[in-house]
Amino acid sequence: MTDPLTHDEFSAWLDRYKKAWEERDPKLATEIFTATATYRETPFVAPLEGRQAIENYWREAVSGQSDVHFSYEVLACAGTRGICHWRTTLISVPAGDTVTLDGLFCCDFEAPDQVQRLEEWWHVQAVPNVPA
Repeated sequence: MTDPLTHDEFSAWLDRYKKAWEERDPKLATEIFTATATYRETPFVAPLEGRQAIENYWREAVSGQSDVHFSYEVLACAGTRGICHWRTTLISVPAGDTVTLDGLFCCDFEAPDQVQRLEEWWHVQAVPNVPA
């Protein structure tokens, strides 16, 4: 990227991420990353490397989710980096627990619609499904 990342460009990328997660679509999720992208889910694990690894991660992660709702707030854009606060609620499958995830993304962009590096930090709260 030669021009600085804008708020609107980052929001457009996050809207595509939202669509991929809410539709539980691993293929769509990988399209928003470069072919050589790295994706670090937490700071304590090695990053996933490349689209195939990202797609495999997403396929497994979303297979246990339903009724996903993702929201975000862009916190900053500087140079080629965007930082946002995000929140997701979902139902775990098959248990039916209500799960809330709250986290941050730090994304380095190669192009306005392509992330080269994503690092995230998140916390989870699960409320067990109690049969009536």
